[in-house]
Amino acid sequence: MVTDEYGPAILSAILALAAVCSSVRSTSTLRRNPWSISLAAASLLAFLSFMWNWIYVSHCGVSYLGQMLFGVCALTATWSIVFTVKRLGPSLDLHVAPVIALCVGAGVASGVGVGDYAMHVAIHDFSWREFATSTPDYFAGFLVITIPVTLVMFAALSEETNPGIRKLVGISLVLQAAVLPTTGSRFALISLLIGLAATATAAFAASKHERIMTPPIQRRLMFLGIAAIVVAALFMGPILHRLSKSTMQDQAHSWQFRVYTWRGAARSAFAAPILGFGPGMFVYTYPRRALVGFTRVAHEGYLQEADDIGIPATVFMVFAMVALIGSGLRSLTGNPQNDYESEAPESAPDSPPSRKSRRRDAIAAVPAKTPTSSVNRQWLLSGLIGACVAGMLQNTIDSDLFVFFDAIALWYCLAVIGAISIDKRQSELAIPKFVPVTAMSVAAILLLSHGLGLFLATLDKLDIASEIDPLTAKYPLNMGWENYSQGDLESAVDNLKRASTLTPDSVSFHRMGMVYESMNRSDMALAAFQKGLSYEPTSLELLLSIAQLYDETGNHQMAVPYYARMASLQAGPYGTVLAITEVVEYRYAYADYALALDAYEKHDSAGAERLATKAQSILEEYVDEGGSSNAMRIAQTGGRPDTQLDVNLSALYDKDTDLLVTVDMESKHVNLAQLELTITKYKSGFDSITKHKPSS
Repeated sequence: MVTDEYGPAILSAILALAAVCSSVRSTSTLRRNPWSISLAAASLLAFLSFMWNWIYVSHCGVSYLGQMLFGVCALTATWSIVFTVKRLGPSLDLHVAPVIALCVGAGVASGVGVGDYAMHVAIHDFSWREFATSTPDYFAGFLVITIPVTLVMFAALSEETNPGIRKLVGISLVLQAAVLPTTGSRFALISLLIGLAATATAAFAASKHERIMTPPIQRRLMFLGIAAIVVAALFMGPILHRLSKSTMQDQAHSWQFRVYTWRGAARSAFAAPILGFGPGMFVYTYPRRALVGFTRVAHEGYLQEADDIGIPATVFMVFAMVALIGSGLRSLTGNPQNDYESEAPESAPDSPPSRKSRRRDAIAAVPAKTPTSSVNRQWLLSGLIGACVAGMLQNTIDSDLFVFFDAIALWYCLAVIGAISIDKRQSELAIPKFVPVTAMSVAAILLLSHGLGLFLATLDKLDIASEIDPLTAKYPLNMGWENYSQGDLESAVDNLKRASTLTPDSVSFHRMGMVYESMNRSDMALAAFQKGLSYEPTSLELLLSIAQLYDETGNHQMAVPYYARMASLQAGPYGTVLAITEVVEYRYAYADYALALDAYEKHDSAGAERLATKAQSILEEYVDEGGSSNAMRIAQTGGRPDTQLDVNLSALYDKDTDLLVTVDMESKHVNLAQLELTITKYKSGFDSITKHKPSS
């Protein structure tokens, strides 16, 4: 799970503290059932992955230490949910309130989404993809988990339950069902349907041993079926738009990009198959083996886990998930009273039972459904099983395990299954209590300091954040960039050196090279750019910076190979299989022009004309998009229109078209009058887009 924002980091710390409290109050034993042993093994291997990569890669230094440390802490804190919830015991009413809270919370987020979508419908934008509090696909991944649980809670809450609670759950269900189609996530609908089918199958299996389909539940399910048809008719616009033939053709690139990303992630996973590259390291290790453009996630949760912590740990994790679902399925046909009594823990034979153990034994002996239970155990298990099946399936095409609210929802549902399922007595493995208490306490402290640092960074208190959270590189990285923009170049170098020491990557070395260029230290700038390129060999920014630096120092022949590498990327999957096609990659125009000029100097008129025409097309497309003021481009950079970029590309267009006119005058291959009209048109276009206010 990623903790690059203060919210997930602080909430992960709270999960770790909950695990500490649970460990202190419980016996120091681990029940030897398949899921607990598998999850413990995955946790151990994740820790070994951290230790091995810290020793082998960082040589016991600080390089990547913070990234891996926070990664392993967040991972184990998330997994600890299963053990924490299990220790609450099998009493059903201990779990109903948190499950209802999950359903209502999903309803609140869905309400935000429905309101936002209604605003777009008001302006006749029916193809809008709703994202509510996240991205469309991650929000859909959350809903496919919560909808089966919410449906079951609405249908199966007992008659004794406060009617207001059922109404609240019902409203939440309607909002969730309404907003899911508006996310436009096609695979999420498939995951949800399979999850609902798993829920129905589990309920059918349970009904063979206990009558759970009562008349009130039947009426509610019929009502939900009719409501589902109405909701689908009203809110299927984005899905139908994405399923249209024209849209499917336009978005074929999205699926291709995902497949190439999986291939690159698989290359990374098999490069370190046993222990991976360290928890949380995907964003730094994947670019070295990427086949397409940069992405922060693998778009496949299990593959990204394998990259981080290794294939064996990932296999153990998935096996634990499947084993938890399996325990729920087995318990659907069990005898609640007898099996729970058989699972009650015994006191040690050589000591009298303590007050805590007597209280725990009393809770463990509570049957699955007492007269005061709010919901039937079989129905709740059926909904949770469907939710987990849908959530696990969704992770085969996206990295939901690395999104905080998706991961927490999935692991919590698995945890409740483990807590209320009927398992025959298993042997117990004694574990010293200080082991989980110490591990989770350290994780809580580290995650809390990390979260506080990230929060202070949002308030622009980077210096304080750096003191509280000294292992995070983003603070000195941003401070160095601020120093650079303010002209304090020496301070910029110091901060960027610190950032590149904490997390050596292409970004920190590229920025350091830019600072050295401003200081007229070309040799040091070149060294920084080359170092950054070793971490991301496909970085167009670094390739262009190196080539332009060679050009500025009068060494054009040294620049040509780097321009050629850019052209090679442009022709391959990196340049043709794109995640976003709404904006053109203008950096290729620099490479095409430089190679065209080189071809012209070598008397290759045909090659010069072809390359200059490619550069011209890119730059004209840039103008047609609106230049740096294009909304998608601004969203990508997180900034404002950049007039200087527009001015630079305008100058490049002048040089490229001058070369093209010269070549065509010599070869007489084109209608020069038509070419000059096109050039005049786009020069006017560049004049128009360069009137923005300069970006800071």
